[in-house]
Amino acid sequence: MLRPTLALALAVACSFLGCGPAKKESAATLATMAPSYATLAESALALLANEIGPFNAPPTPGALGTQACVDTQCAENRHAKKTDACVTHAGLIDGPVFMRAEGVPELSGCATRHGPFHFAAWPPSHGSLLLALGDESLLDEAVPSTAPSRTYDVSRVGHRMARHWGRAAAGFNGTPALAVSFDFWVHHVIKPDPDTEHFRIFALEPLTMTMRSPWDSDPRVFDGAFSLYDRSREATADVRVANVLYRKTKCCHPVAGTLTLSTSSGATYRLDFTDVCGVATLRDELGRPSELKLPGCSY
Repeated sequence: MLRPTLALALAVACSFLGCGPAKKESAATLATMAPSYATLAESALALLANEIGPFNAPPTPGALGTQACVDTQCAENRHAKKTDACVTHAGLIDGPVFMRAEGVPELSGCATRHGPFHFAAWPPSHGSLLLALGDESLLDEAVPSTAPSRTYDVSRVGHRMARHWGRAAAGFNGTPALAVSFDFWVHHVIKPDPDTEHFRIFALEPLTMTMRSPWDSDPRVFDGAFSLYDRSREATADVRVANVLYRKTKCCHPVAGTLTLSTSSGATYRLDFTDVCGVATLRDELGRPSELKLPGCSY
């Protein structure tokens, strides 16, 4: 099951960072920001589906491994590029992504070319898998509101760089339904303007990520709810996820399911994913549809 300390750490961090319910937002705020909020919310699920999910998938080129492999791998490298992958004392690193398995009896050895972790049986009976974006210390520490020296960077259309940092945990319980908690910050740098935007996307109560096998070709299906905090506008949106399905070998974005955005003002928008990769339908409060194109795949 998920480590109790993770939920506690997120709750404590939340109390210091002021990520609780913010001012009441107007319907106009959500109307203006709905496409951005929907895209950001989906990006958090995509990180989980495409980074923490594919245990037995061919990884980013490089040698991955678990604790048993540290002595024979590049354990001292702390500055690997995105295309590199090295083992550290904490588990494995794939560019700016660090992972560690804890208390999983079915974890049966070092990585192979088929993926970062190998399990003797699926689903594992208990234990958890931890993930940190940007800085290895986030495997054990609360997520700061300011960016660490190293972040998970994704280029966006319009000269916008999205810098990510944070942590996640997937808890095993003997069923295909993994309990997933996460706490991510996203910093948008808009060039050439000096403007920046800061968002926090977090789930203090675990979502469910259903994985019937660890193979990359099998779906990852998300259900549950999380929150999106827009620090620049002091706005918070609640996000509800229903049957959002990823299949990485086909698309890095969902190919089915619904994501609903709502605020304390009562405004609600809905994003319906389609089987056309990167294309979704955004519906406003009156149900009027508009096409939303998601960012190009980088996972």
